[in-house]
Amino acid sequence: MLSFMPGSVPSELGYFSNEQLVAAARLLRALHDATLDSPLRNGHEVVCHGDASPCNCVLVDGMPTAFIDFDAAHAGSRLEDLGYASWLWIDIGNDELSIDLQGRRIADFFHSYGVGSADAVDSIIRAQTALMERTSVSGVREWSNHCRAWVTHNRHALNATIAGRS
Repeated sequence: MLSFMPGSVPSELGYFSNEQLVAAARLLRALHDATLDSPLRNGHEVVCHGDASPCNCVLVDGMPTAFIDFDAAHAGSRLEDLGYASWLWIDIGNDELSIDLQGRRIADFFHSYGVGSADAVDSIIRAQTALMERTSVSGVREWSNHCRAWVTHNRHALNATIAGRS
């Protein structure tokens, strides 16, 4: 269904408040739950948005209210979409944000979605790798690879912070 969603859509990734992250994670959970009876799942866990980033989300009064742009939607797993969404909403791999802050925000994002965060770092790395492999845009490939290298390098510190938050 094509319809107009009032609000604004961020044109860039950036820093989002904890309240915005909680709302984004809950919105993604609601989207996934809404697909549980869909034949589009084709035997998979859910229908993934495929690009549930801030740049594909309508904000009303600064809060995420609807996802748009479903051209990358596909059958898959919750963790696949959740790893990707958390990476972009939290800006994971941004050297200007401390490892501890990113780890706490990862744990909170997964908790707000309603799942444990033990597999969070692995799901983020898989999302970064998948984007790097499927894109033909060289700048996106390099950025994704940079973020993946950052997460891989800081995996143990991130996991320790996440475990301490859980």
